[in-house]
Amino acid sequence: MGHRPGRGDGHRFRARGERGGPGDGAARRRRRVRRVADRRAPDVPLAADRVRGDARCGGCGLRGLGGGRGRAAHPRRVRRRCAHPGGGRTRRTPLTDAGSPRRGALCEDRPVRRRSGLVQWSAFGAVVLLAVWTCCWHLGRQGINVDELVYVQAGWEYVHGTVTANLEHPPTAKYLYGLAQVLFGQGVYAPRLVAAAAVLLTGLVLFVWLRRPLGHWGALFAAGLWWLTPRAAGLDAFDPASATPVRVDRIALLEPVMVLFAVVAIAAAWAWMTTDGRRRWWWAGLAGTALGLAVTSKVTAAFVVLAIVLLPVLFRRWWDLLTGGAIAAVSAIVTFCLAYAPLGLVSAVSYMIAFQTRHDDGGHLVDLGGTTYRFAPWWTQFWWATQGTGPVLVAVVLVGAVAAVVLRPDRLVLTLVAAFVPLMVFLALSTVSLPHYYDAWMPFVLALAAVGWTRLGVLARDELARRRAGRRDGAGARRRAGRPGRPGRVPVLGVALVALVSAGVVASASTTAALAVAVAHVRPAGIAVLDTELRAHGVESGTILFTSYGAPAWRPYFAQRGSDVLVDGRYAAIVQGTDGRFPVPEAVRAFTQDEADALESFRVDDLRVWVPRGGGVVVVSGSTLTIER
Repeated sequence: MGHRPGRGDGHRFRARGERGGPGDGAARRRRRVRRVADRRAPDVPLAADRVRGDARCGGCGLRGLGGGRGRAAHPRRVRRRCAHPGGGRTRRTPLTDAGSPRRGALCEDRPVRRRSGLVQWSAFGAVVLLAVWTCCWHLGRQGINVDELVYVQAGWEYVHGTVTANLEHPPTAKYLYGLAQVLFGQGVYAPRLVAAAAVLLTGLVLFVWLRRPLGHWGALFAAGLWWLTPRAAGLDAFDPASATPVRVDRIALLEPVMVLFAVVAIAAAWAWMTTDGRRRWWWAGLAGTALGLAVTSKVTAAFVVLAIVLLPVLFRRWWDLLTGGAIAAVSAIVTFCLAYAPLGLVSAVSYMIAFQTRHDDGGHLVDLGGTTYRFAPWWTQFWWATQGTGPVLVAVVLVGAVAAVVLRPDRLVLTLVAAFVPLMVFLALSTVSLPHYYDAWMPFVLALAAVGWTRLGVLARDELARRRAGRRDGAGARRRAGRPGRPGRVPVLGVALVALVSAGVVASASTTAALAVAVAHVRPAGIAVLDTELRAHGVESGTILFTSYGAPAWRPYFAQRGSDVLVDGRYAAIVQGTDGRFPVPEAVRAFTQDEADALESFRVDDLRVWVPRGGGVVVVSGSTLTIER
């Protein structure tokens, strides 16, 4: 029998095309690489991470082994001291024929220092601190949204035994908002803390999930894109006077809670597929439970189930699809039934379906670029996303997503695509598309962009390292031959990739800076301070007539004394907003122009206000408006 390589034996790398024995053939090496990629321990690097067909060193990560575009990989690894200066025993380093870690092209281009971990976790801590500030700073100053007020009030009623409010949406997020009010006081502030915590936990789950397939920096980039970029819930969010939230999750809507549980469901399903042993069944149960919580927070999360079902197919684990799928399905159904039990499962679900069907049939007014639509066009959600995030972040996301799909459309990429594409299609087909709906698919799109940018960065690093190694080897050969050196050529591809990645990082940082400025300047504005300004001008009470201003904006503050319909009555003031969906009545327009001398006009941020000069009220009778002293 032939000699079986032992611990001290080495192994020669063979480029593709060289012939070898059955134990180290190219096909056998490729199969071994796939097995290591599928079932590796958390602390063991991949035997090969093929980008453009190149293998990499397990000790330093340098690619380009096996010659050019070959697929050679380290077939055997042992724990021993790395060849790098200061290297520790935590690396799995390949052996050469001499039985020691190979130096030169394998290791000296990627020095390992013990303080690298300190740098990584220091950066993580800095990003987390900035994320906490972005999510929580001046939460109480943000203007109140009418949907937010409905959910907060419904949550308060739910935890006190009355479960009849807002049955058009599932209850889980409202349970959490009600519980927060019990613990920290009634109002919108405590539920906003729940939404902020959901955002922070979502980013943390993205980081933990993607750290294995992308590495520390790629996972941190994905979490940072989620934590530190704007996702506004309307227009003019970067103007403090607009009172529009610069982030959807800075107000207590249903989306932050739904997104958290949806991301947990996908991450748990991924762990279910990449974990061996009995422990994987717990991950399947967690995936189903999180899916049930996501759907009972907002029903659009139901499309996440498609990505969960796709994962066993991508990993070709058919038995897990049957057994683990059954566990996940039972967990999701039980969670759904428990969440709906206090509301009456059948009646509440039936009412929700009927209401949402009528809502979709009737449409919802939206103003897109100055044009009002009753039924939202298919591209509405993308228009809201562009307005809410900004063109710079849109460009970063598009480039990263395209790079992820083109460079290596592996299981991770396909899973992320399956998580958001069905939801995008559903929202495109829906006739109702509000400014905050796009937040439901943003975490998966941002994660896909992070995958693409990470692989672009790895490609740039490897290209430059390959060029450096080639120049060094060529210079050594010329010195040995006694020939003069030649000036090296500029690595155009490597420089271009580095420039592209640098531009992406700078662009992402610019959006983070814009978000930080907007959060720092959040203040009560517009409708939130209108009552104070009216009192300063002598209007202590009376009905306010709102024009060009939708009820969802003014109702949280003037529900008992406001009207946006011109009906007969006495009005203490006329307020004009900027909502193009509700034009100013011609009678009101003519009155404010004809009686300009008898009216006192002033502005409150984006609102224009008229009150009778010297006191009095505006009397409406039919289409005639007069001033009564």
